[in-house]
Amino acid sequence: MAILEPVTPEERWPMTQDKIKHLKAGFGTLLLFEDYEIIENQESTIPLFKAEFRPWSEQNHGIMVTNIWNALAQEDIGASLHHYNPLVDEFVREEWNLPEKWKLRGQLAIGSIEEEVSEKNYVEDDTRFKVFK
Repeated sequence: MAILEPVTPEERWPMTQDKIKHLKAGFGTLLLFEDYEIIENQESTIPLFKAEFRPWSEQNHGIMVTNIWNALAQEDIGASLHHYNPLVDEFVREEWNLPEKWKLRGQLAIGSIEEEVSEKNYVEDDTRFKVFK
């Protein structure tokens, strides 16, 4: 709260405060990182693919989060993915004495499933997906 309040517009603060209180009521939060020491080592070891290691790392991260989420769902544990980074990065690093090369990518709050998630229709499927024959 102390990190978010100074940077949150005053009119949005009550919603942000409620959201954080709701998240704190869960079982816990999984902090999701990427180890840039490993990525940088691969970039220097295999220079032919240097430009690809960071995108590949992000893709792998997405797959990992999806797998965690699915595993939790199989156990009837709810999850909600959040991105308060980079605002909270330094606090998290100091609180748990984490290596500098660990980059916080997201926070997966977990808890009981209180209600079904509403469907999100931001973009129509025919716009998001293209099929070429």
